[in-house]
Amino acid sequence: MLSPENQTEILSMYFSKKMKIRAIARRIFECVGTVVELPQRLFDVVTAISGSGPAYFFLIFRALRDAGVNEGLPKAVAERLAVQTALGAACLADGLAGDLDTLMAQVASKGGTTEAALKVLAGRHLAEILQGGVAAATKRSKELSSSPHLFEAAGRSRSSHSGGAKGGGKIDPSGHK
Repeated sequence: MLSPENQTEILSMYFSKKMKIRAIARRIFECVGTVVELPQRLFDVVTAISGSGPAYFFLIFRALRDAGVNEGLPKAVAERLAVQTALGAACLADGLAGDLDTLMAQVASKGGTTEAALKVLAGRHLAEILQGGVAAATKRSKELSSSPHLFEAAGRSRSSHSGGAKGGGKIDPSGHK
């Protein structure tokens, strides 16, 4: 089970070009998580993936849970299986030296259950759907960061934009508030 001790937070910050200050900040942040330095022009896509990403996974967890229920599992069991499977997959992916395609190939036996499911998901264009969602979130992040009045309309402060997960109203997967 996740606890505050093993949760990871994403924080984006802008630092001056002074290397000494950046090195000190990097050492501090490395004490609490992974540090990735990117140019500010990429912050909107970081927001789309890391800030909005948890909701994408919750949607997937819910879909897996509901599929399990439809196949006869009790709701609580199906939800726990979906979440625990995601935790295991995340741990494997986090330690991966190669690429994600290698992990999928290792799980998907030729002619097996995973291969059957992946064919359906590919046929229904799941990857393209997720990429479209990230593109829409990136576009919206750019709109919000360029127009301060839009932040207030979305129920967010400017400072919550770069941090990702805080602020904002509830939006359902169809995009309606």
